[in-house]
Amino acid sequence: RDPNRPGFILTFRPGGKPGEPTFQMGTPFRDDAALGSQLILITEAWANWRSQIPTDGIDITWFTSASAGGRFNPGRRFGGGEGVNVDVWAGNWRMAPSAPELGSDPTVLPKSYLPYYRHPRRNEDLKAVDGSANIAFLDGHVKNLSARDLFEEAANGPNEAISTYNALWSERDYALERDLRD
Repeated sequence: RDPNRPGFILTFRPGGKPGEPTFQMGTPFRDDAALGSQLILITEAWANWRSQIPTDGIDITWFTSASAGGRFNPGRRFGGGEGVNVDVWAGNWRMAPSAPELGSDPTVLPKSYLPYYRHPRRNEDLKAVDGSANIAFLDGHVKNLSARDLFEEAANGPNEAISTYNALWSERDYALERDLRD
């Protein structure tokens, strides 16, 4: 809320609120962006929200958050280096029964915003950065990309990774990783 204007709620563009971990980590883009064949529009994501209160006789279904990839450098968002190594996972998936794909131990968190276990499908080690995910791009095409298609380890150490830029979270991706490439 804006203290100078009662009843007025301040809004910020994505990545535009100073002091937030997502500050300057991306920018909004237009539907006619020059990098439309690389900009992620929709991607597979973790199902971290329960659709209804669990009761006897009703199957629980799960859905994703409205956005993915808000924190860290692009290569880490895809699971490279330390990956998404803090708890950025909103949702009610920690409550019993927990989301099947996220497992019963809420302290073991995904390392990537993308659930790579779905392609090819596997039933063990679901949070491993191994496999691939479907990504829909701004220009309308969809591509199945593996982790190795999306990032590579950075030369300055094993804790960092750099994007291959086969898929962009925003047009700022290049600038966010500039110092990791030198």
